Amino acid sequence: MPKVSIIIATHSRPHLLPRAVESARSAGTDVEVVVVDDASTDETAGVCRGLKDIVYVRSDKNLRTAGARNLGIAASGSPYIGFLDDDDYRLPGSIERQIEILEKDRDAVLVYGGYKVCDQNGNIINTICGSEAIKEGDLFWDLLRICHIGCLTAVFRKESAVEIGLLDETYPGIDDWDLWVRLAENHRFRAVNEPVAVWRGPEEFSGQGSSNLTKLYLMGAELLVDKWLRLPRVKRELTPQEIAGKKREILMSLSDQILNDMVRTKSLRGKAAKVAGAIKANPSLLETSYLYKVLALDAMSILGVRRKG
Repeated sequence: MPKVSIIIATHSRPHLLPRAVESARSAGTDVEVVVVDDASTDETAGVCRGLKDIVYVRSDKNLRTAGARNLGIAASGSPYIGFLDDDDYRLPGSIERQIEILEKDRDAVLVYGGYKVCDQNGNIINTICGSEAIKEGDLFWDLLRICHIGCLTAVFRKESAVEIGLLDETYPGIDDWDLWVRLAENHRFRAVNEPVAVWRGPEEFSGQGSSNLTKLYLMGAELLVDKWLRLPRVKRELTPQEIAGKKREILMSLSDQILNDMVRTKSLRGKAAKVAGAIKANPSLLETSYLYKVLALDAMSILGVRRKG
């Protein structure tokens, strides 16, 4: 039995698959690569037939990322699972240390690491790593605020994910974030302070799921209210008044992240949509001077006006 299964969900992007598959295979000495063809309508099936030593699973119905990943978990034959998108890739030997940590620390359910960021042409432009980005231990409350775990870097125990119901298919795009929150509710996480993968960073119109951060943060706000703050641990550790305060605090954090995304957006139409999203995520934002300060500073930046003093 292989030690770890790397699940690659793909939909009609066959030109990207060979690199992702080969990187997964070279990431460890005993890796099973599971490719889930999520109802591709092109030559993806033919490309997969030409890839050696993979487990190929096809869905005739488009399940989207979460559903395809769940299908891959069901087809996997390993005690540990990792996810990899078809446009990203793992670094050679990167999984070995993560598996070693999980085998030595039975209390840990997941090990993640840093990652490099490349542009649409494959050029490395940034590295997400270091003591501020990499945290260990009880990460439940941190993960309610923001998902700082790159999905492509995580290796986790299959049995633990099965116990909590796998990925929630009703929240495509942040299904991994939701899984991490539910795993972290009662389990510790470990980390390696080094890059283990390369993520193709999104651009405003690149068509990637992560291109629309506002949509993802809005889903995060919905999950926070409807699901995460209703988890047993929250009710066990916080009073109703404290839960209400935590809700306000985290919604402010999520709306702030949307506003940060707004500042990076170039088009005025895109900026307006993100401001509307920030207010939708946290309506009380309208009552703060912070919103108007951010808008004023962004307007000054657009007009090329420098602050004095």
